[in-house]
Amino acid sequence: MRAIGIVGADGTGKTTLISGLVERLGGNYVVCGGVARNVIKQGFPLGKSANKESYIELIRHQISSVTPHLGTNNLLVDRTLIDPYCYAMVNRDLPRPYIDDRFIEFLRTIWILETKYIEAYFLTSADFPQKSDGVREFDLEYQSRIDQFLEQTLTENQIPFLRLRGGIDERLNKALEFLSPGGT
Repeated sequence: MRAIGIVGADGTGKTTLISGLVERLGGNYVVCGGVARNVIKQGFPLGKSANKESYIELIRHQISSVTPHLGTNNLLVDRTLIDPYCYAMVNRDLPRPYIDDRFIEFLRTIWILETKYIEAYFLTSADFPQKSDGVREFDLEYQSRIDQFLEQTLTENQIPFLRLRGGIDERLNKALEFLSPGGT
């Protein structure tokens, strides 16, 4: 069974990519997604305003979304546990509620555990105009910092990932090539 994590800053096309993959792959993959949107709808701030409680809620929802499917289904995971770690690291420099280094190290440890079941990550970036959805903020500079830290973290930890750039169709075709038998 394969598990692929789709990561990137808010509004970079993760959900759009997953929708295209599901349409092309049919029932071969289970999607674990919508966690961040659900956490926000419950009143927990994410992005620049995230706090400890937000990250804990995000992790709790993510684990409960993925765990039932481990080892039994191919998975496409919309956002993963690397996200809270990378957001917390980028947010350290912002004037916002302080999150201590010990908690950030906890977020990193949780993510490292996730790498035991995620085969590879698809990293999306903000390569096309975005429309506000009323839930997330779109700050291109902030998104770029998140994407850079995600890529740096995956690279430094020698975690397999595929950088997806370009338009929707280009990203989809590159992802499908990776997921095809013999794809790398």
